[in-house]
Amino acid sequence: MEHFFERLERKIDLQGEYEKLEELFCVRNLDCRISLQSIIELNFLKWQKRGNYISLKEIRKQINLPYEKVDYGYKYRKDIDINDFLLFCEMVLNLLKDFMEIIGDDSFNSSAIILMDTIRYDLEIVGEEIKTIDDKIIIVSKDAAAYAVVEIVPELDDVIIEYNHFLLKGNLERKKELLKKIADSLEPRRDLLKKLNKTAVDDFFFLVNKMNIRHNNCDPSDEAKYCKSFDEMSISEKEDWYDLIYNQALMLYILFDYQSRKEKIRNFKDSL
Repeated sequence: MEHFFERLERKIDLQGEYEKLEELFCVRNLDCRISLQSIIELNFLKWQKRGNYISLKEIRKQINLPYEKVDYGYKYRKDIDINDFLLFCEMVLNLLKDFMEIIGDDSFNSSAIILMDTIRYDLEIVGEEIKTIDDKIIIVSKDAAAYAVVEIVPELDDVIIEYNHFLLKGNLERKKELLKKIADSLEPRRDLLKKLNKTAVDDFFFLVNKMNIRHNNCDPSDEAKYCKSFDEMSISEKEDWYDLIYNQALMLYILFDYQSRKEKIRNFKDSL
């Protein structure tokens, strides 16, 4: 028999959860006299990150998550998928974080915290997590190897984290740009890495040199660099290969880090 907390565990119904979060954001006042969204709208022009937008409603229209006030409350989109859901969460988290500082009202802050905590729990269920870069909250897929690499090469933290961002899926051109930065970062370590695992290193650089990352391998007029096999792949096949190259790079960084730990382990063995 399931105990109480086991009964509470459930998968997320994205549409239902989205509408619940919208209710918390747009309608239910919790500790506030008016909704969180209404308070943000009233103070929107104080937001330094607003760019050339003059209202939250304008931003929501731009990202295709509009809302409309009707007689019975608010009308929201009814076709939410996982990317829409994560984008909404990302928007709300950033707004609440920044406006907690701008407004500094205890009732707003306590209501915002409840909504933020609910979103964090939802993200945990769908295998995503929150990262903060340059004072901006982004939602990325959980990847222990990726964050191990961020510790090893902190100068690549933006690149590694961006590659994991949910909206990058299908964006082959941007993935290509990020993979080139990663390959360029690995290049100075190439000789040392070869001593650790020559095959893995050779495979990685073979792929980045043949899969339109470092060179234009999709131009038939350049016979020296053209790679027909890659050029004729579907977009989804190319993306699968790019993701494989990304994971291969993570493995090489971890291998590089192991070299320093290997010396420490050997010293301990010698001391026994």
